[in-house]
Amino acid sequence: MSEVEKGRANGFRRSVFALLGIALSACGLAYVFRDIIFGNVTIGEHFKELIASTDRIEILPLLGSIAVYWLCLIVLRSLLVRHLLKPVGDLRRAQAYRYICIGFLANNVLPLRAGEVARSAAIHRGANLSFPSVVGSLALERMLDMTLLATIALAAIQVTPLPGSVRTVSIFLSVLLGIGFVVLIILARRRRGDEQPKTGRGLLTRLRNIWIRFSAGFGALKDTRGTLIAVGLSICIWGAALATMMLRLEAFGLPSSLAWGLVLLTCIGFGVAVPSAPGYVGVYHAAIMFALVEGFDVEPVIAVAFSWFSWLLDVGVSSVIGAVSLSIEGLKLGELKGVRPAETGSME
Repeated sequence: MSEVEKGRANGFRRSVFALLGIALSACGLAYVFRDIIFGNVTIGEHFKELIASTDRIEILPLLGSIAVYWLCLIVLRSLLVRHLLKPVGDLRRAQAYRYICIGFLANNVLPLRAGEVARSAAIHRGANLSFPSVVGSLALERMLDMTLLATIALAAIQVTPLPGSVRTVSIFLSVLLGIGFVVLIILARRRRGDEQPKTGRGLLTRLRNIWIRFSAGFGALKDTRGTLIAVGLSICIWGAALATMMLRLEAFGLPSSLAWGLVLLTCIGFGVAVPSAPGYVGVYHAAIMFALVEGFDVEPVIAVAFSWFSWLLDVGVSSVIGAVSLSIEGLKLGELKGVRPAETGSME
């Protein structure tokens, strides 16, 4: 296949995935605005109710939620990123913090959670670390996140009467992700530290070399101490996320109990994991709507207002901090959409 044909094929795949993400976001928005779609309320009435709901917002818990998120949660996540990347290279704390923020910005403006690739590319370019190894550590980080999130889901179904289907899915995901995390630990401990890529152009050789570099990102799990540090940091991160959600509920005049925080955090966590349009539009709002309306019988208009309030807070602050981080690192977002194949072969 010629380079032109490869380019066309890659462009076609990207277009298909982008359309899929847009379709999922559209479904989410349809769920959020179903009262308007089915004619129960008019757009004007809905808009007036949304504006009126802003009177509920209290400044002090709102500022507290922002502080906990950016001065605690993201700091902890930067420590986790450094720990996971330590086997493949050193990363300063400030660098790790900025790369996380750059990833947030990219997710806000690029579809299909492309911020994950952008963050890996930023670390690869800025810290001169092997791109496949960085992606491997990111995959490990995501597995940790999803495993902890599934555990939170198990806690949520114990404290609120969610539908039976939700309980079944939560239990299934918890078991599945727990098994996946154990498999990663086994792979990390079975990997030989002296294993090196081989020269050659054959497909099997190329796949083997990619796997060697990718699995180097699992190095933090090679011993018990490293595994405990990773799990401990993940627990602290999700504890801070729970505190953020509870403060955000209080800021909007909704009950800030543990049950509400657990359910809301679980739904948002799984919702934004779905590939979607830029900024998680639709899926983010639908997740909050499901949590508040189905879980706690909140009035739909209040749930919609909270979803936009929470979304604007997340996207607005993360976009500003991400843009500042991008400038400090001397990078451009267009440079981080992907990495040339030649670069992935470098171990530098």
